Formats: sequence, structure tokens, C-alpha cells
Amino acid sequence: MKLAIKQYVYLLNRAPLWVWCCMIALAALASGCAEDNNEWSKDYDIEWPVSTITGIQPTSAAPGDSVTVSGTNLHFTYNIYIGSFECVIGTRTETQLRVAVPANVTEPSVVSVFNLYRRTYEYTDVLFVPILN
Repeated sequence: MKLAIKQYVYLLNRAPLWVWCCMIALAALASGCAEDNNEWSKDYDIEWPVSTITGIQPTSAAPGDSVTVSGTNLHFTYNIYIGSFECVIGTRTETQLRVAVPANVTEPSVVSVFNLYRRTYEYTDVLFVPILN
């Protein structure tokens, strides 16, 4: 056992400076790692803007008709859906979207927006009701 310790001490005394620096850096890095109890987010805890809907006018329209969606951060909107059907966006501002009602909407539905930052908002205050002929 004493022989093994002497060989280890001999090797440590002969190690070049860069080996010592690496060992010190690894020790410092390992001691700086602490267990965090914070929940990890796939978005790295950055608060990206959420597009929100505050109103829809009119709340009932025929397929192909235009509807104005009011809200906040709507200029970041990538997709807007009535139910599960994607709408075509005509005009877009920070507070309003003008969209065409999809032909497939056949029942009262929630309106949802998805923005460039992969944030989703569902407007559930009032359901959109399609006018079917």
C-alpha cells in the first residue's frame, strides 16, 4: 500500500503544469454544480409574448366571410383556427386580424391563435357560430 502511495506522489510531482490546471478547473466546475429545485422549461424560462384574443366581430358568419379578431400581440400570430380549421389571414396589425371563415366549420367553435414563439391562446369567452346555408 505504501508503495502505491509513493508512486502516486511521484507521478503528481512529475505532472506538467497543464495537468494541474485541468485538475483545478474540473474541481472548480464540479463544486459549482448545485441541484436546482426549479422546474426546467423547454423554452429556457424566457417569457415570450403571447398573442391573446379579446373579441371577435361578428361572432357568427358564413364560410368565406371576413371576421375581425381583436386582441394583443396579434402581429406575432402565425396561425389562427376556428375549431380545428385554419383560417386565411387577410390583414394583420398588433391589435387586429382580419380572417376568412373556413368552409369546413360546421358547429360552434373556439377560436385559437398560435404565434411565432409557439405560444397558443384559446378564446373561450364566446364561441364562433357558423351560418350554414
